[in-house]
Amino acid sequence: MKLFVYTIAAASMFVACTNSDAKQDAQKMAELFCKQNTIVTQAKDLTDSLVLKQLEEIEEEANKINKEIESKYSKDSKAMETFAKTYQEYILQCK
Repeated sequence: MKLFVYTIAAASMFVACTNSDAKQDAQKMAELFCKQNTIVTQAKDLTDSLVLKQLEEIEEEANKINKEIESKYSKDSKAMETFAKTYQEYILQCK
C-alpha cells in the first residue's frame, strides 16, 4: 500500500514539474515573440544590419527552445496543452 501511495505522489510531482516547466518554456518563447515584435514595430528600416542581427539572435534562441520543447513534451499532451495556453496568455500581454 505504501508503495502505491509513493508512486502516486511521485507521479503527481512529475506532472507538477512538467506543467511548471511547460509554463516556464512558454514564458521564454512569449518573451522572445514580444521582443521580436517590439523590434519590428519600432524599426525604421528592417534592412538595417543591427535590426537584422537582433532578429537573427532571437530566431536562434527561439529555435533552440523549440527543439527542447519538442523533445520534452512530444509525448505529453497535457504539458503541451499547458504550454500552448500559457504562451497565448503571455503573447496577449505583449507591450
